[in-house]
Amino acid sequence: MKRQSGCIGINISYLIIQIQVIMQLKQGLRFLYTQALGYYRIPVTYLILIQILNGDFSNGTTSWEVSDYGAILASASLSVVDGAVKILKTADRDWRSSFLRQTITYIDGSTYKLSFKIKDGDTTSANIYVRDVYDNSGQTIKSGISLTDSFVEHTYYFTANSNSVDISFGNVEWNNAGNGEYFFIDDVSIQENPTTLK
Repeated sequence: MKRQSGCIGINISYLIIQIQVIMQLKQGLRFLYTQALGYYRIPVTYLILIQILNGDFSNGTTSWEVSDYGAILASASLSVVDGAVKILKTADRDWRSSFLRQTITYIDGSTYKLSFKIKDGDTTSANIYVRDVYDNSGQTIKSGISLTDSFVEHTYYFTANSNSVDISFGNVEWNNAGNGEYFFIDDVSIQENPTTLK
């Protein structure tokens, strides 16, 4: 994707016009431009937002899922409790069959900011992995996240590649274990790094 840069100069007396233009580039991606126009030259700042759907779980578990891992059936269920998603392990199967995930369309080579909140529910032990491909260890954004009894906000930066297809959260301590345990996630968001065009 080629980005064009430039400045704008328009003679408008005593008036500042704000223009917001939303351009749909591909599924899940939007440009948001805000330009203030006046009799001077100004930089244009934009932000590409990745459309995480239902990141605050206000619409229940819509747009989120737990997928099978190959021939291994999904081993977690999702529900919303007090506005956060509850990931409940339902069988002692491979941990990769219990990832919370949502399919995302990324731009290969772009860097993204991921934010979310997470807390313990009832786990014997936890080592949370965050990935952009739930079943691929080479696509791990962050591992070793521990859980506490109250929500903790986490923010991480990562660069997408041609394999990146989702955002996903899983507990490696649930590998063939953890039946009946659960934890919570809330307020998931992803955005490409802000860029200022001069």
